[in-house]
Parts: sequence; structure tokens; C-alpha cells
Amino acid sequence: MQGQAKAFKNETVFGIHKKEFYHIFRDPRTLLVLFGIPVAQLLIFGYVVTTEVKNISVAILDRSKDDVTREITQKIIESDYFTLTQNLQSDTQIEEVFKTGNIKEVIVFEPNFAQKLAATEQLKYNSLPMLLMPIRPT
Repeated sequence: MQGQAKAFKNETVFGIHKKEFYHIFRDPRTLLVLFGIPVAQLLIFGYVVTTEVKNISVAILDRSKDDVTREITQKIIESDYFTLTQNLQSDTQIEEVFKTGNIKEVIVFEPNFAQKLAATEQLKYNSLPMLLMPIRPT
């Protein structure tokens, strides 16, 4: 009796699947939803949308002003990922630069950067993205 009930359930489930496939493939709108939208998403996300970040405008606050920080700054400028927009002279300029909306990130080098790097001390290198600096209305 249990074997018959199990076979009946399998046949019923197979019949329901068969009926649903007929209904799905008979309706062109359902076919569009099933196959057209995923193909469109593959094309859009595969070829059109890119997550590559390029030409981020940055400002640099170099408190050390030594050869090492100049070399790092030069490497940043040479890359396609960053565009040096401004060299800052003090901490007070950081908020002003973010308020203009032209700068997306500020890179801050601490004083005596090269000496601390040579002595393998822990360095303080700050990168301040615009999102972390709330702009207060004036």
C-alpha cells in the first residue's frame, strides 16, 4: 500500500510538472521573463557595467616633504587610477576641499615619513575619502 501511494505521488508530481512546462512554453510573455531578462542582464553586467575605478581626483597633504613622499606622490600621479588635483598645506584645508566637491580623497603623510620608514617604525598614512568627511551646511 505504501509503495502504491509513493508511486501515485511521483506520477502526480510528474504530471503537474509536465502541465506547467506546457503552459510556460505556450505563453510568449512568460518565455520572455524566463529567458529574455537573464540574457539582457548578462549583456548589461558583462559588457556595459564596469567596476573599474579610474581618474579619482585626490589632494595630498605632505607634512614630511621628503624624497620618499615625493616618490610616492609621483607614482600616484603616474597611475591611471588617481589624478592629483591639489597639494594641501594644512589640515584646515581638508574640509574646504571636500566642500568644493572636486576632490574625492585626501592622502595625508605624517612628518618624518622617510626616517620612520627607514627605522621600520609604524607609519601613519591616512587616506580620507569624501564619504567619511560629513559636509555641514553653512
